[in-house]
Amino acid sequence: MWLPTNSTFFLLFIVQILFHYGNSFNHPLENNYVSTNNIKWSCKSDAECTANGSVCKEQQCQCLPGYVFNNDMTACLRVAKAYGDKCEETIQCSRYLFIGGQCIKNACICAPGFHYLHGRCYKTVELAGKCKSNDDCYINSEFGSTVCDNGICKCRDGFYQREYRSCRKKANIDEECLADIDCKFNEDAYCVNFKCTLNQKKTSYNRTSQISFNSRYRKFADKYETITEWNNCTKDSDCKIHENAICDTSGKCICKRAYFVPSTNANKLCIPELGQPCKNDDVPIIKNSICKNDIWTCINTKVASKNNQECLKATRKYNSSCQYDEHCSIFGPDAICKNKRCLCNNERSHFVEELQFCWSNRGINERCKANEDCYVEGLNGTLVCTTNVCNCSEGTHLNSNGTACINSNAELGMFCEFDEHCTTLHSVCTNNVCTCDKTYYELKKKCYPGINTKCTLDRHCQPTFSFCSSGVCTCKEGYVNASTSTCLPKAKYGEECSYDVQCNVVTPNAICSRNSNNSSSIKSCGCGKDRYFRYSSCSIKKLLGESCTSRSECYLDFNQNRAICINGLCTCDWQYVRVSDTLCDKDLKRQSVVIPSKRCYRNVLKVVLTDPVDQSDTPRPNSMSLIVPRGAFNYSSTKCESVLTLIDEGLTSELADRIDSHRDHLNFGQSFCFAMQLVIETKVL
Repeated sequence: MWLPTNSTFFLLFIVQILFHYGNSFNHPLENNYVSTNNIKWSCKSDAECTANGSVCKEQQCQCLPGYVFNNDMTACLRVAKAYGDKCEETIQCSRYLFIGGQCIKNACICAPGFHYLHGRCYKTVELAGKCKSNDDCYINSEFGSTVCDNGICKCRDGFYQREYRSCRKKANIDEECLADIDCKFNEDAYCVNFKCTLNQKKTSYNRTSQISFNSRYRKFADKYETITEWNNCTKDSDCKIHENAICDTSGKCICKRAYFVPSTNANKLCIPELGQPCKNDDVPIIKNSICKNDIWTCINTKVASKNNQECLKATRKYNSSCQYDEHCSIFGPDAICKNKRCLCNNERSHFVEELQFCWSNRGINERCKANEDCYVEGLNGTLVCTTNVCNCSEGTHLNSNGTACINSNAELGMFCEFDEHCTTLHSVCTNNVCTCDKTYYELKKKCYPGINTKCTLDRHCQPTFSFCSSGVCTCKEGYVNASTSTCLPKAKYGEECSYDVQCNVVTPNAICSRNSNNSSSIKSCGCGKDRYFRYSSCSIKKLLGESCTSRSECYLDFNQNRAICINGLCTCDWQYVRVSDTLCDKDLKRQSVVIPSKRCYRNVLKVVLTDPVDQSDTPRPNSMSLIVPRGAFNYSSTKCESVLTLIDEGLTSELADRIDSHRDHLNFGQSFCFAMQLVIETKVL
């Protein structure tokens, strides 16, 4: 007994294909049909034929008539007898549909790039492509719209071309149409109620675009269940009663290729599919069909189903209702019905609004014929067809990651990847945008030298109130640079301003803002809500009891000098008591009133800060002396009074902190008086 090995399976399969395609233009079930029994192996009994469904006949294992071995020769599968039959493997389909017939989702249909016509699959030739017959040029369910003229596919006279895979009938005024584009040969005409009409632009497609479907979604494979084999027969003449029928190898009558029995035909008569020849006086049997140019086709407002056995409603508006892909055929072969809406298959095409067509995509460096061919989903930029190749438009080039066409000569504000892409003088590529270099600023699409730009002459510095100082553009005295391009006057506390920098260059931490109590648009220098003005600066507001680093931080609602910073905390001075977080009042118990032996008027207080252990009147070399003007003060040679009560609020924070650093000597009696000596220099008024 001979059992086939894997290599034998492969050889047998190749032989089977050769037998099949050697007679590929003949009906597999008619006289020239190559029997599946051509593939067989030796046997003596059925038990030796291990393929499921095979039998031993004439000492050879073979499938029963109407069946074919599967690819691995382990089972016999039924040969397809019509477009859309159920299948498991492509071999079932190619035996009937020939080259291009494939088993896709368990249904025998034509593969992409092929079309179904006359009961078989043809390789589709695009317009302007080479052809041998008109059938090669059949495109987009438009029967009779194309012709093979001198070996080249063209639109037939009276039809107009869209892309390379569609020819639609030109419609003149009052002639039938399906979409506005059919009437495009008169710019004032529109398709209204399926007729080209002047000056009545249609605004809605509601009559025909919103299709209501109640039946369940159709699958071609469902057709397999409806195939009918009638009457036992031994020869074709036994099937004459059905017209256009033959006797199948299984001994049953079936329709000839490109013929079928409608479900409504009680007599089981085989009628021609759409696309088959006809005579003008023939009576249409398929609903909404007509014999036009000697070919069965659908009336102008309908489209053919994929199996050429029905005329279906046409969806006339893109992104409108549909149930089958055929409903969307007006938008081209790549239009599909997705989620019950007519859309383009984005993997293969893009929608061109002007032509109402799903135009096939061609990528960068791919061959093309027109600009519309060149399209990449998500690409930022414009593609064009140049010398029959898709490239970025003139003046642009593809970026490094292939996501955008960027300007080869990018101006300010344009996309860039590298500095050399930016052509404006003194511009650079920053975050993929051409901008002026950091010390230059943009004005009228040019980059001008701003503050901090190197210079040799004043005229090299563009901003008003700027000049060239030490080889760098700088703002003039009394001005500050608010930006690279602007010099503005410095502003004191309370003065008018436009930017913060005008304020804080004079008053540390000051900001430019509008007064909350003033609705005017004029802004002025202030401290903001978290700071207050003291010692010519905007200091942080620290309330009594809060941590501090200097006296200037300790905030009171008024009488600021009553608060001091001791041991890192804001507290009231020694002769005041805390009333609230922002108020220190006088402590009458601690305050000492001394009737002085001397009264000085309009004098000068000279505070000498020295080492507390130094008992001499002469300050040490590293000590500090400060002259503070004062209106009048008390002095007692017998009482050490608080020096701080004599300090004017105009003191700087630095001096106040220096004096505060000696406050720990206040209660040490006579030693403090040596440490903080009061020298009276009387000036008679």
